[in-house]
Amino acid sequence: MNESPNVQASRYAADDEISLVDLAKILIRRWKLMTVVFCLVVATGMGYAWITLQTSPEPRNAYTTLFSVGYKTPTVFIEPLGAVTTQLEDAFIPAARRKLESDLPVQVNYEERRNINEDGSNVIRLVTTLPADSPREPVAALHESALSSVIERHDQIYAALVQQSGSWGEGDQDNDGRLFVPSEVTSLAQLTFVKESTDNNSAILIISLSVLLGGMLALMAAFFAQFIAAVKKSFNEDACNDENI
Repeated sequence: MNESPNVQASRYAADDEISLVDLAKILIRRWKLMTVVFCLVVATGMGYAWITLQTSPEPRNAYTTLFSVGYKTPTVFIEPLGAVTTQLEDAFIPAARRKLESDLPVQVNYEERRNINEDGSNVIRLVTTLPADSPREPVAALHESALSSVIERHDQIYAALVQQSGSWGEGDQDNDGRLFVPSEVTSLAQLTFVKESTDNNSAILIISLSVLLGGMLALMAAFFAQFIAAVKKSFNEDACNDENI
């Protein structure tokens, strides 16, 4: 006896409904597959974390020298910070390397003014980053040698400005309100930053993510396997029905 379309639709709708009990049965029935997928993903994550630890870079220290550029007015430097930086990078640091027979790296940076009315900082930083067990003295010698040329140049400009104003006192103002402040090294090769190894934290994060991903993939594998089994069962039922007709 053939079923009416409404009865067939109701039966198919009932077949498509999945209860929590059905979900629990799927998870229990597929626990072996879930365990295999979970273990494979976690093992892969742990292997990657181990490789990360084995290839981790050594800790490094940063030695920073602070150079304060002098003022010829309360808001105008003896020389623009960009010009001083260019002189250091292109001339004075290479010359200091040749003089000291050093190949130490030096990065030069400063805080740039965002607008013309902003005072900003007059500090230029020389930063040398080296392995943690490297001595400080060669870095200090290189920084000091490079900056000595800048200081000599600025002292000449400073002396000329003071002579023109007729005021020889450091920090004194002339009749036009100009304030003369010389350039100077305020801090020489100080250990300002220690790059601690974060690989342990990275390894923990990798393992944690692998556990989470393993659980998600295990659930997906269980439901996918159940779906494949249901499709096969449906094909078998259709084949049996075709044989009985």
